[in-house]
Amino acid sequence: MLKPMWIKLCANTNLEDAQLAADAGADAIGFVFAPSSRRVTLGQVAALMPDLPDDLTKIGVFNTQDYDEIVFALNSAGLHGVQLHGELDFALAERLRNRFGPGFFMIQTLHWNLNSDPARAEQKLRDELRAVARH
Repeated sequence: MLKPMWIKLCANTNLEDAQLAADAGADAIGFVFAPSSRRVTLGQVAALMPDLPDDLTKIGVFNTQDYDEIVFALNSAGLHGVQLHGELDFALAERLRNRFGPGFFMIQTLHWNLNSDPARAEQKLRDELRAVARH
């Protein structure tokens, strides 16, 4: 039987929160490495890993396009994938996929700027969605 949805609970900062997400049935949890009030360090995340369920997918949330920085974080913290918040960068996505293989989880966040001209914001989002669909 297929699950109707894949759920990731993000911005975990401690073992209690991460375990609560797992116990609630989340498929994945996210750890924010981008600037945020919920930002964590590689050391914090690596320390949590032995106490988390093996079948729980662990995702790092990044606001960088720096391949080496992302790879270092993934390897150091034992993460299974990334959520990218920067601009669409298909070359970066391809490099990450080639490095980590087909089972690697990759989420690209697209931003809808509500403070800009609504028609331009909508067109930008449509263009990005079309670009993603082509890749």
